[in-house]
Amino acid sequence: MSTSYFDLDTVHDIMLSSDSVVPYYGVHPWYSHLFRVSAGTKAEHYNRVLQPAPSSELLDVLPEPFDFYEFLGRIRECAEVCKAKGRKYGIGELGLDKLFRVPTNGFYGNQEITENVRLSNSKVTMDHQLHIYTEQLKLANELNVPVSLHCVKAHGAFFDSLAKSSAYDSIPAVILHSYTGSIEQAQSWVKEYRKKPTKLLFSFSNYINAAEQKLPTLYNVLDILDDSQILLETDMPIDRFFLSDKDGEYAEHAEGITSAVCSHRGWSADNAQELLYNNSINIYNV
Repeated sequence: MSTSYFDLDTVHDIMLSSDSVVPYYGVHPWYSHLFRVSAGTKAEHYNRVLQPAPSSELLDVLPEPFDFYEFLGRIRECAEVCKAKGRKYGIGELGLDKLFRVPTNGFYGNQEITENVRLSNSKVTMDHQLHIYTEQLKLANELNVPVSLHCVKAHGAFFDSLAKSSAYDSIPAVILHSYTGSIEQAQSWVKEYRKKPTKLLFSFSNYINAAEQKLPTLYNVLDILDDSQILLETDMPIDRFFLSDKDGEYAEHAEGITSAVCSHRGWSADNAQELLYNNSINIYNV
């Protein structure tokens, strides 16, 4: 999955180089502040979308904002290539995050400033996040492709804007990525999507969902899901895979969440592999 304008081409190139890759194109909420949706200067943009307004030091390191609608146009171009090649794809990782604070180097992954990076006090306004989020939902609905969704501490607005709306029923599948909501919220999602043509899947990761203190919530959510609604993931950035001392983390995290889910659901390893493979394929069977 892409996160912003600087890794979109990387995701697309990986798709072109491997038939086994299913790309997702989109703007992650942690990078939504980097996109402008209206005219104005750099300072006007960041003062509008960040609260509190960025300090002069933070403003200095923030890049010139990228035109969001130009970026959507680039996603459309990638989508056309996928369709021409008969490749599956989706939109993501998009969503809402109330806890995220902009790092003092401007954005995660900024290789120009790597030392003494901490979190600033500035958060992306919910109005701006919602705009970036809903425009991507509209695009996915138009293209009839799945979405992968990120949500932290914004489940009310998240649920109301998507699950309670009929505007996005042409999206074939909604994936709640590394789900962090409550059991009650999960029940609301499941109940609402029983009425919709859209498939609903919950994806779980070792780091987010399988830590010891989080296992009770994981198990409670698993108990209300059909086998067909479960996906597993590493939730790790691809760059760590290419670090010689970090590549094993992928297997460790995949094995950790698989073990937790299999033990609770009573799945054998072979059964889990078949189920999860079928679930991942069925996302695209419209």
